[in-house]
Amino acid sequence: MGLGSFSATDRKTREKALDFAKQALDISNRLDVDRIFIWLAHDGTEYAFQSDFIKSWDYLIEGLRKVSEYNKKIKIGIEYKIREPTTHCFVSTIGDVFDIVNEIGTSNMGVTLDLGHALMAGERIACSVARCLRKKNLHIIHWGDNYRGWDDDLIVGTVNVIEFMETMYWLKKEKWDGWNSIDQVAFKNDAFAGVVEAVKWIRGFEKFVDDVGIQKLDQVVSAGDPKVFSSLVRKYFFGS
Repeated sequence: MGLGSFSATDRKTREKALDFAKQALDISNRLDVDRIFIWLAHDGTEYAFQSDFIKSWDYLIEGLRKVSEYNKKIKIGIEYKIREPTTHCFVSTIGDVFDIVNEIGTSNMGVTLDLGHALMAGERIACSVARCLRKKNLHIIHWGDNYRGWDDDLIVGTVNVIEFMETMYWLKKEKWDGWNSIDQVAFKNDAFAGVVEAVKWIRGFEKFVDDVGIQKLDQVVSAGDPKVFSSLVRKYFFGS
């Protein structure tokens, strides 16, 4: 659906997107799956004067509301991305998803948080996670890494190590029990080995939080002093 899905100007395209989402919910129900996610990859704009932004958002909200009300037993996570394949995605930041969730108002609508997309959008990923945890609407996390300029889908932890450590602190502190998944692309390397390595990195972030302890990390956060946090992480990796 290169011309959009739920926000498309063409009514038949919007209806097709809704039918597709309903089919996904029906299949999930038969398989006893409790959540799905929707990535609005082609809902956006490239050029000035190309989109009626108000009408597009009205269509988007209308369609997603129908999806959320179709089967309220299944959680629906909205995934955001600032660009690609569309140059300017309508749902591009965590704030956009919060707007959708708040406006629709159904209890099963929430967030699918791709950490790589959050990095690409210039967000502090731990902050985005904490905001979702505060609202209790974080359904799924996609783990991936990048250099922020693009969705590189690199092995978790190969670039933004400390930010992932902070993210894991919030997940464990708030006792989040949703679904984790790996979102990586191996253009030149062994895909399976890359996923295994990513899982080991995620387990390593968990070990860091467990080794240091939530109480100690709470104290570091409360101190608000970069030297305290820097010293703790440096000593954890390299000793005193």
